Parts: sequence; C-alpha cells; structure tokens
Amino acid sequence: MSSKNRLNLHVFCLVALLILVSCTSVPETTSPTSTPPQTQPAATSTAESLIIQAGLRYNDPAGDMEVSFLDMVGLQTTVNEEAELLEVTFQMRDIPETVTRRQIKNQVEYAWEIHVFLDPSKMNTTDAQPDYFLSLMTVQTDPPSGQEILTPEPGEPETVSIDRLWDMRLINNQQGDFLGEPEAFIDSDLDTITLRAHIPGLSSNAGFRIATVYYDGPVMDRPDNAVVSASTNLSTPLPESTQAPQASSPPATNDDMQLIPARAVRAYPGPEHYAGDVLTFEIQTSNGFEETFPVSMSLDDLEPTELQATFTYGFTGVVQIPLALDTTNLSGRHTVKFATADGSLNETYSFDVLPAEQRPANETSAVWIVKETECCIFHYVSETAAARDIDFIAKNFDQAARDFESVMGTEIPSKMDVHILDRIWGNGGFGGGGELVISYTDRYYGPTMGSAGLQTLARHEFSHAANVGVDNAGDGLEFNYEGLAVYVAGGHYKPEPLAQRGAALYDLGHYVPVDQFIPQHELSYLHAAVILTYIDETYGQDKLWQVLSADDDTPDEQFISLGDAIQSTLGISLRDFDQGLQAWLERNEPGEQLDDLRLTIELQDLRRQYQDTYSPPPNILFGQAADGVARPELLPVVMREARAPSNIAIELMIGNAQRAIIAGAYSEAEELIKSIKEVVTTGDFEDPLAKEYFEIVVTAADAGYEVLTLNIQNSHGTAQVTNNPPETTVLEVQKLNGIWQVQP
Repeated sequence: MSSKNRLNLHVFCLVALLILVSCTSVPETTSPTSTPPQTQPAATSTAESLIIQAGLRYNDPAGDMEVSFLDMVGLQTTVNEEAELLEVTFQMRDIPETVTRRQIKNQVEYAWEIHVFLDPSKMNTTDAQPDYFLSLMTVQTDPPSGQEILTPEPGEPETVSIDRLWDMRLINNQQGDFLGEPEAFIDSDLDTITLRAHIPGLSSNAGFRIATVYYDGPVMDRPDNAVVSASTNLSTPLPESTQAPQASSPPATNDDMQLIPARAVRAYPGPEHYAGDVLTFEIQTSNGFEETFPVSMSLDDLEPTELQATFTYGFTGVVQIPLALDTTNLSGRHTVKFATADGSLNETYSFDVLPAEQRPANETSAVWIVKETECCIFHYVSETAAARDIDFIAKNFDQAARDFESVMGTEIPSKMDVHILDRIWGNGGFGGGGELVISYTDRYYGPTMGSAGLQTLARHEFSHAANVGVDNAGDGLEFNYEGLAVYVAGGHYKPEPLAQRGAALYDLGHYVPVDQFIPQHELSYLHAAVILTYIDETYGQDKLWQVLSADDDTPDEQFISLGDAIQSTLGISLRDFDQGLQAWLERNEPGEQLDDLRLTIELQDLRRQYQDTYSPPPNILFGQAADGVARPELLPVVMREARAPSNIAIELMIGNAQRAIIAGAYSEAEELIKSIKEVVTTGDFEDPLAKEYFEIVVTAADAGYEVLTLNIQNSHGTAQVTNNPPETTVLEVQKLNGIWQVQP
C-alpha cells in the first residue's frame, strides 16, 4: 500500500471512530479533513469529563460493558519525560484466549482511544482539540473509493486468537498526520492491555482522555475515579515494572523493542542511575557561552543551588556540570532544572534513582589496577573484560610498540600510560601527550577487532601519544597528524593496503585535491594517509620525512603552507603534485578494497549515528586521563553504558557487520548494514533480521543472561553470554515453531 493510501485509510478509520463515538449520523462528505474532528460523546458524565493524570491509578465498575475485553475495571498511565514515552495499562474485566471479530465492516468494531493534551488546562474549553490521538482498532474495510467514507455493512464473523484482534494501531497529531504505530501488548493471564508510544513534547503534566468503544450501540467505557493520590515525597518508590534487576539479568520483554533517543540533557553515570551515584550533567545546546559560567540547579522545584559549568564547542555545543548531584539519599522519580540568569540555558531532566542494592555487582567492587610491561603502564578496572584479558592486551601492545619503533626508526622515549575503558567511547580510543585511552569490552561494536585491530589501534594511538607530526604540522594538520597515524599503523582500523585503498577512494568518487579536506571521518584519515603513501612509494621515505619536517625552521605562529612544503622538498608545485597523485591512484587497482571501503564508510557512519542518537559517550572522560578517566569518582562512568535489549541487539548487529567486512563476507555485511540502517533511522526492530537479533537477546535475558556476541545460522544461534561479568559462557538457541528457545 502506498504511503498516500495508507494515510487516507488512517484518516478514514479515525473519522469513522470519532463518528461512532459521537452517536451522530455520517456527515455528507467525500473528502475527510486532515484534522480529526472533535469528539462529541452522546452524553456528558463525570467519567467523561475526568482528566486522566499520569502516575495515578483509576478504577471503574465492572459490568458496564457487555464485551469483557472492552470492560475497563482499572487504568494507569505512566510518563517517561526523558524518553517522551507514554505507557497506558488497561485492566480489563476478562480477556479470553479467543475473540470474535469481523461482525461488521467499514466501521470500527472494537477500539481503545487515547487523547493526549500536552497542556491539560485547555481540556475543558469548548474547542479543545487533543495534541495527539492514539488508537487501537479492529476494523475491516473495503478499499476506499477515492477518499469516500464507506457505508457500514455486515461482515463475516470469525474467531481468532486474542493476539490477532487489532487491525490498526495509530498515532496521529492534531493535523491528522500519521506519526507511526504505538506498541501494544495483550496479556490474557493478567487481563491487561498495555500501550506504549513516543509522544513528542510529552511531560508528566499532560492530561488524557481515555475510552474503550464497541460498535453496537455504540457503547463506551471510561474510568470513573482516581484511587491513588500523587505523592509529594521526594523519594517516591518506583513502580515495580520500572525497577531494574541486577546487571546480569536486565528486564527484557517485547515492550523494550525500541531504541530510546538520548535527550538534550544527559546524566552520567547512566543511563541507569543508582542511589550513591554522583551525577555529571551534559547539555547539548546551540547557544554559545563563556568557557566557564554560573548555572543554577534546582531539584524537584526546591531552592536552587549555584554551580559552575563549562562550555566546549565542537560540532554541537556541550555544557558540562561535573559531579553536580549526589543521589545517596534519593530514590524514585526526580526532576532537576538548569537555568542561567539570562535565560540562555533553561533545561529539565527527569530521571529515576534505583536502589543501591541493584547496582551491578562488578561495579560495586571495582577498583583501578596497574600493570607495567615493556612498552606501557596499563591502567584497567577490576572485574572487567580488560582485567580478565590483560595479558592478551599487553602482548599486542608490546608488539605494536616494537612495530611502531621499526617504522619510525627510533625508540619510544618513555613508557606510555594506557587507560582502558569498560565501555565504548567514540571510535574506540584517543591519545596524546604520552597517554592512550582505549575501549575494551566483551560486546565490542567499535571498528577495531581482534589482535590485528588491537595492534593497529595501538600503533595509531602511539603516534598521537608521542605527538608525532604535531610540532611541525604546518597548515595540513590532517595530512601530518591523522594521516601519519594511519600511515604508521598500516591502516585505520585493521591492516590495510593503503595504495589499493586510495585507489578505491578515487574510484568511488571521493577524491579531493591534496590541500582540501573530506568531511567524512574514514575518508579524511585515508585521504591524508594516501598522500604520505604516495610520497613514500614515489620519492622515497627520506623525502617523506623531509616533507613532514619542512616547517622546522618556521615559528609556530607562522605555519608553512602545504604548497611551500611540497615545493621546498620535492621541487614541484602543489598542482603538479596533485596531478601526479591522481595518476598514481588511477594506475592502482582497488580490488576488494572497493567493497571494503564502501561498506566501512556506510557502517561506521551508522555506528556514529547510533551513538550520537541513542548512546552518546560521556564527554567528561575526554582529555588528559588524570583529569577524566582516572578520577576515582568517575569509575562508574568508565563502566556503565546502555544495556537495554534494544541497545544490545543493535550493538551486536554493528559488531557482526564489522566482522563480516574484515572477513571479506561483503554480502553478509551488506545485509546487516541494510537492517542496521532501518533500526537506527526509525528506532524500531521491525526489520526481519533485526527482529531475530532482538528476540534472541530477549530469550537469553529471560534465561538470566546478557548476550555479548551472537552468530545466527538460519534457525540456530550461538551466543557468548554472561550472568556474572566478566565471566562468560556459551549459550545455544534454536528457533522452534517461530519462537527462539534456549537449548539445554
């Protein structure tokens, strides 16, 4: 069905539902308006005028609806402000295993209707229109004739299982635009129906009108009264359904089948917060600020506290308020507000503080440990993958150091400090000033994999840690800095034939002149490294070092131009150099590097999109290790990252796509990348391959395990899992009758 026809059908069904609720005759129209008509129930009642509030439980008498699964006896709404998620739980009188549907067509048969008012003060005005309409519907329609509302007709009744009840699930805005489908789940054992939807701009102050509707009459049911009052206690206990279990067994149901975007305000350690955490807040902003400036923070509308914030500007501005809130004596739901006196910063963050006893066991006992080897002083955290594998890591770094010294023709003057994060940060590492910071985790979805990747990463970061190319960078920083790091490492994320990879860059149409910059991460690094490789192969390595040191005699504030560096060392103009480079690239055959580079660019852009949108790294860790990573109070930030089933599933897919590229399994990588793109773009796991990953993650979680790596072959899967990090074991899963099951 085309998107236009789909929208027409959505509008038709919404109009039909509202006409049904109003008990009025069908209006004479051939073109339904894009703005849903105002709901006009047949009679006004206390229940009908009741404004439903988030966090309260509502009761309703049983028996006022003949249809048991439409007869509401209880209702509760929950709002997650940070994720802008609405969850509504309907308690029904009885939900059978099977139901009869299709008694009528061209008219809504069964419906659950939720109207969302972002500003509840407008709900009792005569022209009040909801900001959003959410509906679950059972409706069978003939194909609409143009945009005509069809005449109700008798249907052909059929008995189906309860999970086949709904034909349509809709989220519409006030203008009638179709925004997507809410998640909806039926539990016939508990007699509950749960609906979950992302509502832009949603807050806990929103108001709702909620009803169930049956076509025959029509008959409507609404909740009658609230039976639980809102608590003003700052330590309000969380509902049982939102409390997180131990880290080895995260909650996992189909309700979690959605990636939750990070909001403008992020708090670390996170995304889960446990009593005792000291939270650092980071706020994304488009406004500019002084490097340091005062900001007020108010918790739960109490008297504000004046704090000092810092501001850095990169691709987006980041306001950082370090170690701002101690949660030791907090529990439950809270809201913190940040503001500046001039109003240029005004942000709110709502969050849950979980009990301290739910903190992951390995995090509770974690300490920094130091190990010294030939090349390095390693700083790693106990009870982590790095602690378990430190000998493997050290062996590869020692080898990388020897390779680095061989390429550079000199010894590393002093041992490097290597700090190891138990979480992914950016591309997997950063370095400078004699220090390296790398990520090493069991569910590693960064680009450097295995021994070869670890050594490539180490050689790359050794160049930065040794400040190679910085003192005489001239005006070609990428040329001398990142380009040299990739050249010295022999590849960016793995050993790569740089001449052939450069030919792939050229054949794929990404080439730019040598004095220009490619605004894509992998391409910019490769472009600079290819220039150095060309100089090495064409003019010799001695000339290469002469070019790199051409700025030695120029004061730092008067950098030599790249053209002058080429002219003074190679004796040709920058234009002639560029033409020679292009001719050299044309002579090289890219071979498999054509697919490798194409897929690498696509995958790594998607990985960064996932991180930026759903799991942003804490900026507080970036910089000199002593001021960030190594601070004892930041140890939980070093270890904690998103671990919801949806995050685990997409990270497994990203990791497997990179492994496929490294192995040369390009068709497998292409299939995974297609699925990853769908998930990262929409946040949903509707793609068939993505759904398999998600369902296996949930199956393992139900058995008490967190998946670290996953290999799927048709209806069989092998997973490396843990229920007590960093210990791991292997779990076999099998798909039987369409359901993934753990094998004994």
